[in-house]
Amino acid sequence: MVKTVQRRNCVKLTVASANDVKRGELKHRAEALLDECRLKREGYFHPAPIREKWNEHLQGHRNWRYHLWDVLMFHSLSLMVLRTRSLTISQHPSI
Repeated sequence: MVKTVQRRNCVKLTVASANDVKRGELKHRAEALLDECRLKREGYFHPAPIREKWNEHLQGHRNWRYHLWDVLMFHSLSLMVLRTRSLTISQHPSI
């Protein structure tokens, strides 16, 4: 189940279970975040083991949902921080 939650600070978060990613509701987003070229470019993680676990998970060979969820959340939160910083800088050019 995917749902949007409104927090006190007016940030909307999308909450989903790890199984929603595999079922397709968030599969395309996860694939984009776990893209090998993207992982190499960003340099936070070694792409090969992540891609291997992602493929095993999608094929149903192993359940790597908790491991993959950590990587997905890291990338999602890092994108949110980057967007927030760029908005703050564009709103306050003197920073």
